[in-house]
Amino acid sequence: MDKFGINWSLRVLAVVIGFSFVLTLSAQEIGQEKNEKIQLSEEMSTAKLATEMVIKGYKDRDPLLLAKAADMLAKIGIQDLKVEKSEPGKKNEGEKEKQQTLEVNLDVVQIINDAIVMAENDSSVLMVVKKIQEQIKSSQEAVSKGRVGGPTYATRTVYGGSTYTDYIYFSGETLAEVAVIGDGDTDLDLYLYDTNGNLIDYDIRYGDGCYVACIPYYTQLMTVVVKNLGWLYNNYILITN
Repeated sequence: MDKFGINWSLRVLAVVIGFSFVLTLSAQEIGQEKNEKIQLSEEMSTAKLATEMVIKGYKDRDPLLLAKAADMLAKIGIQDLKVEKSEPGKKNEGEKEKQQTLEVNLDVVQIINDAIVMAENDSSVLMVVKKIQEQIKSSQEAVSKGRVGGPTYATRTVYGGSTYTDYIYFSGETLAEVAVIGDGDTDLDLYLYDTNGNLIDYDIRYGDGCYVACIPYYTQLMTVVVKNLGWLYNNYILITN
């Protein structure tokens, strides 16, 4: 190949590399802009608050707090997250077990039943909890008659220095939200990719409470990646709208 041909090839290669870099950077910038512009939906806000109340309720053994949280979750019709597939990371050799592990899920029936058990020694509290239980039954009946979709949750364990990946379908032209609430032991980062593997949004703030959102152009299988930056496993709750 002559000198002119070599120079032309190098120029084309440089343009391709530069264009790819710009596309990647643009996707990240778009993610940042969306994180700033898209506000939590009312359902996601309620789900996050109720989840934090559930965690605190179990930690403090507070039946009223648990009952109230269960009522909030029932009203938004939260349900088990059904994913296309998941890819848990591998446990590190020698990774230590926690002395105290609080495993929490958002099963409304289980939460209210646990609240009743906690309140058995206090008749006044028990009466309030059982009243909330009746309200929950009514709200669940209403949800089952006509609600489609709505908030979902899943409990996950991501090992230290590892990632946990979920593949989830999101509807097109509709707000797609993902939130993560960890157990407080390590720093977690959250990444959202579209069906083509493009980074759409991310949350790399310090801590293990994360939120990403976007509005997909069409219904697609999106990838949700949670990365554990610590060297101890983290039990987290994943919430979608």
